[in-house]
Amino acid sequence: MIPEPGFTARVYRARQLICGQYACWAAEMHMLRLPLIEYFQCPEDAVESLSASLERVAREAQRKYQGLPLAHHGASTSPECPGSIFLDFAVAEESRDQAQPALNSLRADVLELLGPGQAVNAGAVPSSNNYHPHISLMQHTELPPTVFESAVSFAGAVIKDLEIPKETRAWQLVLLRFESDVAGEDWSYGGWAADLRWNLLASYPIQS
Repeated sequence: MIPEPGFTARVYRARQLICGQYACWAAEMHMLRLPLIEYFQCPEDAVESLSASLERVAREAQRKYQGLPLAHHGASTSPECPGSIFLDFAVAEESRDQAQPALNSLRADVLELLGPGQAVNAGAVPSSNNYHPHISLMQHTELPPTVFESAVSFAGAVIKDLEIPKETRAWQLVLLRFESDVAGEDWSYGGWAADLRWNLLASYPIQS
């Protein structure tokens, strides 16, 4: 999912500066996006059906949410993703913020397209309740701990200096194809960074 263009432009510049300062390029290999799901295998003959289904999901999201609101709370890290820094859009479950339930609902709609009996069977998929919305600013680094700490501080300062707004809205839902000879079938640990290739197959407006 892509946020509004003005917001995306500022975050893209922040990501460029952060990755360049610490010579860690994995995040820069990607289109800037807020992922709804992880990588999954998709046979060529299922792409057209999946694209049509995603278009229906986007139309419904446009009707229900009228430009789904998004709010981040700065640069963050996670022990589940060592060596990574991201712009964190997650909110506490007890929060009154309506963005997280809306994101969970949209993600659940997308996941339904990938389950058993569908054109694309991605196998076991994680629960939408565990979804942690984010935009990657740096990924799969192997920096020494003290250097990584400085990178986190640097990321926070860059976000502040570039005056990245706290709030934006979802702009488009997109379908991307990723390829990597190095990664093969294991896309878990950043092996793809050596030769990642991607194509934007389709995009669907979420805003009216």
